[in-house]
Amino acid sequence: MKILLTGATGFIGRNLRHALIDAGHTLLCTSREYRPDGASCQWAVVDFAHVSTTRWCELLAGVDAVVNAVGVFRERGDATFAVVHGTGARRLFAACVHAGVRRVVQVSALGADGSARSPFHMSKRAADEHLLSLPLDATVMQPSLVFGLDSASSRAMLTWASLPLVPLPAGGLQALQPVHVADVADAVVALLPARDLWRGQRIALVGPAQLTLRDYLRALRAGLGLVSWRACTVPPSWLPIALRVAEGWPRARSDRAVRLLLQWGRAGDATAMEALLGRAPRPPSRFIEPSVARETRRQARFAWLLPLVDSGVKRSD
Repeated sequence: MKILLTGATGFIGRNLRHALIDAGHTLLCTSREYRPDGASCQWAVVDFAHVSTTRWCELLAGVDAVVNAVGVFRERGDATFAVVHGTGARRLFAACVHAGVRRVVQVSALGADGSARSPFHMSKRAADEHLLSLPLDATVMQPSLVFGLDSASSRAMLTWASLPLVPLPAGGLQALQPVHVADVADAVVALLPARDLWRGQRIALVGPAQLTLRDYLRALRAGLGLVSWRACTVPPSWLPIALRVAEGWPRARSDRAVRLLLQWGRAGDATAMEALLGRAPRPPSRFIEPSVARETRRQARFAWLLPLVDSGVKRSD
């Protein structure tokens, strides 16, 4: 198949790109900047905030399916939730109808439903509902908290898990169902050839079982090869502080979408995920391969040790 993949340089997008190429598909990839990294696909520079439906129709010539992996977690300039998730996505979907490209896969987010509370989730929900109302063979994929070593948010979670004393907002009892990015990519690859089978459905891309934030951090810590576990309960309002420390305190700004996800918790039914994969998705205990555990542990610890060293040097000066 020839597939148009949007958001091809983002975390999920680049993993999808490699998986789709490995599966033998031909790709036309789009991003705001031309940033190929050796992957064998065509590229087009497209800014969702400004691209027209006409331009999308030009790009869709000869395309069999579209995978929309564009998303922003923090609004910057004209790249707002309403524009990127709303107006920009609607133009792409309208072009699919006009160009006769029926197969569309939308990468949304778990929580983009009737219980959505954040502008991020509400904008995703609006785009999903609009897509599913169109005469297209469309499927909405809703990933939970996605883990991958090439993800900034996952690296932050690993840093958090590696702290000598792990702070747990509200005791870390929030319900989560994290999923590995390789399983997300494999699910999309399996979905694309299944014409009409998943039409109009929302599929939760989640791990095999629900667990608490506390259990997730402990599993990541074990994956790093850190056996001992010391944790303390802190007020829920401390969650942004914990994330800032994990992301490189004191300069970091914590990701609001991740913060809300952890604060409220997100879990879903893994049945569809298992059907697509033909197996159970991997649990957090298998997120970190033993061959990279040592280096990953070093990087996780370095992320919170370096700011402490810098602060000590500045005080001595």
